[in-house]
Amino acid sequence: MAFCHLHTHTEYSLLDGAASIPKIITKAKELGMTSLAITDHGVVQSFPDAAKAAKKLKDKGKDIKVIYGIEGYVFDDEGLIDEDGNIDYKARPTNHIILLAATQEGLKNIYKLVSYSHLNYFYKRPRLPKSVIAAHREGIIIGSACEAGEVYQAFYKQKSH
Repeated sequence: MAFCHLHTHTEYSLLDGAASIPKIITKAKELGMTSLAITDHGVVQSFPDAAKAAKKLKDKGKDIKVIYGIEGYVFDDEGLIDEDGNIDYKARPTNHIILLAATQEGLKNIYKLVSYSHLNYFYKRPRLPKSVIAAHREGIIIGSACEAGEVYQAFYKQKSH
């Protein structure tokens, strides 16, 4: 069984990643990985470069699967939806969340969610209401992300009391 990193930032994660996609994918393969998830902060611009880098390796007989995803900024919108369906997306802080495409439908849903977060819910960063994620959940695997994720924050806050 090979290790698969499910939370990788590239140069497209502003101030959080610096490595180029071809270098990341080549290094992952050199380390024996058979797959690698790309999860930049709220964006999907790296996906074409990742596909090209994986194809280049495959052409050399070194197959690696790219798992497409994002690290998003999620917030609980319960109680924030008015009678017209509008969400007060500035009212609550966000936590980080990992969304990974498990299927082609999941990849399409990630594209939708990224678009919604930038066009409809942008406030300091591209935000995702939980209800919107739930409506476009098909084919997506959800992870807790880093120390800014809900799981880690819940543990941290309980430990501090």
